[in-house]
Amino acid sequence: MMRWFFGVASSMMALAIGAGCQGTSVDDVESSEAANTEGRPLTVIAAREWGRCWFDAVSTGAQLSCTSTPRGEDPLGAKLEVTSVGYGAPDPSQVVTFSKDLDIEAGGTVVLGTFPRTSFPVMVMMHVTFTREASEAIGNHRGVDLWLEPKVDRPEDLSSSRPAVIKQPFDLWPVAFIDGVSSGRGAFSVASEYTLPLGSLEGFLDEREMPIRQWFTGVQQKGKVRYFAAPTSGAIPLELNVHNIAKPASIERPGYYTVTADGLRVATSEESARDFPPSADGDDAEPTPNNPGSTPDASSPSPPAPPADTDPSCGGDGQVRCNNTRCDDGTRWDTTTQKCVACGANGQTYCFDSPNNSSGNWKCDDGTRWDATTQKCVTCGASGQTYCVDSPNNISGNWKCDGGTRWDATTQKCVTCGASGQTYCVDSPNNISGNRICNPGLRYDSSTGSCIQ
Repeated sequence: MMRWFFGVASSMMALAIGAGCQGTSVDDVESSEAANTEGRPLTVIAAREWGRCWFDAVSTGAQLSCTSTPRGEDPLGAKLEVTSVGYGAPDPSQVVTFSKDLDIEAGGTVVLGTFPRTSFPVMVMMHVTFTREASEAIGNHRGVDLWLEPKVDRPEDLSSSRPAVIKQPFDLWPVAFIDGVSSGRGAFSVASEYTLPLGSLEGFLDEREMPIRQWFTGVQQKGKVRYFAAPTSGAIPLELNVHNIAKPASIERPGYYTVTADGLRVATSEESARDFPPSADGDDAEPTPNNPGSTPDASSPSPPAPPADTDPSCGGDGQVRCNNTRCDDGTRWDTTTQKCVACGANGQTYCFDSPNNSSGNWKCDDGTRWDATTQKCVTCGASGQTYCVDSPNNISGNWKCDGGTRWDATTQKCVTCGASGQTYCVDSPNNISGNRICNPGLRYDSSTGSCIQ
């Protein structure tokens, strides 16, 4: 297979890292402050898109471009390499090949190169390798790497509206195990073994499934979060060993769980707070582990409104916290400067979603999104602006542009579209990719690159 010539070194390294994982205690993958779970609900971390590739017609042939999305809140480190080979030319000496690594930490777009028309068909090989720490964290004990290898007969078959997209084939479930067996930790162990289908991807050795195997003891689990690769449906099987007695169990969703002499159950708020106490920064919000990720019951009382800013001497941008606990709305606590800092708006740092604005999940104001490159919230979605994301906190998620615009991979901006004389729109809800469309009564003319009567 083509990948044999380009991936053997990295794949053999990936296979090696998994050896001996069973029997080790793996700490949770280090990530940004956004992954800190101190005193907060543990919810599904949606599968991320690593990257996409497409051809644009140019005068000399077809230009291959690829874009990658920033890592955001995803705790799993990985590497994405794209290798493309045009083998249509009859003379082997004229074979064209390009290869580049994409930055899937900060995101961005690269141009691999331009293929002459005579080079088609072209094989585009998108290869993702998890870091050692990521493989250990999820129990990818064989070090399975992931490949997407579309064969492109004509550049029009892989256009910007129909790109090759490589995406993580599973969601992540963050799970915390709380020792309810004894005051002395380490009286239990947890094992899990199952397989995950890879969907449209496959492994280096033609694997269509990823075997998962985790094993760890209760020692040092306090305050730690384990990451499980979520199945497409159903629960994750576990086997507990409590005082040398095996007890089958399962987890059906992310969250906090307590191990007892009788087995596994959802943790109470008090048990969760014991291992994941409210932040020392003063955030007194309790975790809600009993039904992680669910919508609160309508009968539950709404959280109290944040207190009014009755003291202008504290809580504002550049000021200390009021009562050593709270920053004003529109600011958040910054542990580096030990001050409240303005946040959430264009050009500012992220805010927190806690009532005290002192810790919690990151968020940017509506109409902006978090940009990992500049480490700021940036205006997004409108014509001439970068893309937004479809998460409530505007931190990470699927890309989107406002209605009446679409994402343009060349300019890396949302552009006005659909009207007479304008570029085409696309028929996806997020206005990122899809079939080309124009406003009613108009059609797209490829010769002018615009919608016309």
